[in-house]
Amino acid sequence: MTPSVSETKNLDIEVLRAYAIAITFVAHLGLLNPDWFKWTSYFWLGGGVDLFFCISGFLITTSLIKAVNQQDQFLRFAGSFWTRRLFRLWPAAIFWSTITLAISFTFDVSRTFGSQENMVNSWAFGMLNVQNIYIWYTQNSNSATPLWHYWSLSLEEQFYVILPIILFFIPNRKLLIIPFLAVAIYHSTQIRPWGTLLWFIRSDALLYGTLIALAWHYYPQRISSILSANKKKTLQLALLICIPLPIITAKIGWSPYYMGLVAITSSLVALLCSGNLNLTGSHGHLRKIAIYIGSRSYSIYLVHNPIFAVVREICLQSGYTDLTLETDKIFATLIALVLTGVTAEFSYQLVETPLRNYGSQLSKAKFKRVMLAN
Repeated sequence: MTPSVSETKNLDIEVLRAYAIAITFVAHLGLLNPDWFKWTSYFWLGGGVDLFFCISGFLITTSLIKAVNQQDQFLRFAGSFWTRRLFRLWPAAIFWSTITLAISFTFDVSRTFGSQENMVNSWAFGMLNVQNIYIWYTQNSNSATPLWHYWSLSLEEQFYVILPIILFFIPNRKLLIIPFLAVAIYHSTQIRPWGTLLWFIRSDALLYGTLIALAWHYYPQRISSILSANKKKTLQLALLICIPLPIITAKIGWSPYYMGLVAITSSLVALLCSGNLNLTGSHGHLRKIAIYIGSRSYSIYLVHNPIFAVVREICLQSGYTDLTLETDKIFATLIALVLTGVTAEFSYQLVETPLRNYGSQLSKAKFKRVMLAN
């Protein structure tokens, strides 16, 4: 029998998170070593971020469907979700973006961080969860900062402001499958070069993840028959074939519809892992490391770009290296990798986890008060 997606923690998804953050880490190495942009850009155009979107859409929608089925008041349902979401993401995001902003005002890091004005704008619009709209509106790559990667967090939060409203006020949520699929396909079939609005509000990967969750809810037997434990070896082979596709399809020269292909291939990988069949293996040190990285992927995502910028500035200002030799670039990358790991662990243990737990407890406490008041 195929286990339900809700029965146990899905470690395949956790491994997938590690894979997504690894792609993203490599994609942004050009910030540390600009000469590497000629090959890191191959990973930059989607891949990791869209895979994160699809995973997020699947997990969040799964939890929202469970919650909405137990509620009859919108404020109890949405308020509880938004409170948990707020404390899940904002504390760590605010903490690290503010530290990054403080560094830009304390030290001369303008070569890598950009101007102080750009840093303030990037910090402010990131905190307001409209970084994606800000970058699109300015249309100026010269104003890039180590906080620009907050655009993806902004898009997610915009999506999760709207999604609970739709799920609550449309009781027959099966009806959402067709319009969600239509919007996702529309986005996937549009040519979306960087800088266009559809690039920055690309909801197709998020919607594909949402559709996977809806499929599991309304057609569990059909999905279970596809993702059956009896087909595990076949599914593992399919995953092995599909998992490099979000990287391969990100090549602009292959197709003008590369963004849509990245979203679709990401959804295929997420679908295969959604069955919680341990397709990535059930043991082994490599898998344990991947699960560890996956659990800290959010903190890694927050800190890796600022650390790349700081390491580059230290190298250039120390006079030890101008980062022109490949050996120096590799050494700087290793330092950035270690610092990212240490900083992310600090963030996960002392910032992200405690405040996420606090948000969960606060949400439950408010819910109980509302129940008693009624």
